[in-house]
Amino acid sequence: MMNAAMTRTLYITPNYPEVFGEGHFTDSTYVALIQKIIHRDDLEKFNNNMITYQSTGVIKEEYRIWKSKKECIRVYASVFQIVNKSGEVIRHAGFVHKITTGK
Repeated sequence: MMNAAMTRTLYITPNYPEVFGEGHFTDSTYVALIQKIIHRDDLEKFNNNMITYQSTGVIKEEYRIWKSKKECIRVYASVFQIVNKSGEVIRHAGFVHKITTGK
């Protein structure tokens, strides 16, 4: 979960290392992290989705990420905005699921 400005991670699941591998998460923003570990062939798609997200508030997409220097895995990401009663974005939340190897 990210703050409204997407500059600070507020919560990340304890099973994070299981999906992303050890040592990837730091205090940097989540977007910067993904840009660092995403497969180069998916980077443009990710960046375009982040631009579109500003107007739609939703991302539902598959990406390949480098879990380690030798292991590239496929994940499904679902990201959405959390708004208050006034319709203002107060948080960004999402789920990243590892897709089975049979995909």
